[in-house]
Amino acid sequence: MVQEVIDDCRFIGKKLMDAQPTMLVIGNVTRRVLFIIRDEFGQLILTRKKSTNIVTSGNLSNLLEMKSNIDYDEPFESGLKLRIIEGVNELIGEMEGLYKDICDLATEHIQSNEVILTIGLSHTVEFFLLAAAQKGKEFDVIVTENAPSYSGHKMALKLSKAGIRTTLISDAAIFAIMDRVNKVIVGTHAVMANGGLVSPTGTHLVALAAKEKSIPVVVCNGLYKLTPLYPLDQDSFNDRHSPLEIIKLEDGTLLRNVHVVNPAFDYVPPELVDLFITNVGSHSPSYVYALLAQYYDVRDYVLE
Repeated sequence: MVQEVIDDCRFIGKKLMDAQPTMLVIGNVTRRVLFIIRDEFGQLILTRKKSTNIVTSGNLSNLLEMKSNIDYDEPFESGLKLRIIEGVNELIGEMEGLYKDICDLATEHIQSNEVILTIGLSHTVEFFLLAAAQKGKEFDVIVTENAPSYSGHKMALKLSKAGIRTTLISDAAIFAIMDRVNKVIVGTHAVMANGGLVSPTGTHLVALAAKEKSIPVVVCNGLYKLTPLYPLDQDSFNDRHSPLEIIKLEDGTLLRNVHVVNPAFDYVPPELVDLFITNVGSHSPSYVYALLAQYYDVRDYVLE
């Protein structure tokens, strides 16, 4: 039965999520696959009922009601299996091509002679900036070093090697240098249902400084990072890195007397974000609700 396939998919997705609870993309991809199963089966049922004149094609409300009341206990047909495989292959193709789709929008959002600030190392932002430079845009990039990981050092090196004028700054200089910036472009770990971000530590600081100086904050991310969860308990989707990134073992006395917290992520509220650039276009945070309805089924928001 179709319901058994749905249950198996949910079970496997839940197991994977339990193994990596902070990797929200696992649940997101599981929900996309479940949406494909439900949608393909729904289309098959509607086609069958229209062919037997049970429902008229012109009555949209009737079609929507019929789709919401589909019985998933019907047998799993071979034709449905092929349609689901095709849908999953399309999803795989979408994820494989998302960097290109995002980079195709680079020249629309990066203008010549702009000064862009980014934080740490984000491969999506890296490819986005490189794409704009390769298409003839000349601009400057300011990279914050993002202590204690100092991933910004790698980002600055990659951009400078590509011929982009790059300046590396300490995190303490973010607010002071924001007056020179035209735009902030960052990546993210996840996009929450309210349009907020779960991003590498330090992103909230950058977004607050940009808000104070009225600088737009642009987020580059694939749609697979969109999650239907709300940030009600921020600790549940955060992670803690080793305190040894901050204090070394040689500092034994300090280690015994200090409790070191090294969170992996910040929560950035949606009011600090101006635009999302995704593999399906550019959207404001308020449009996240529509994207959720378009790509996930509400019955799969919670995978239990």
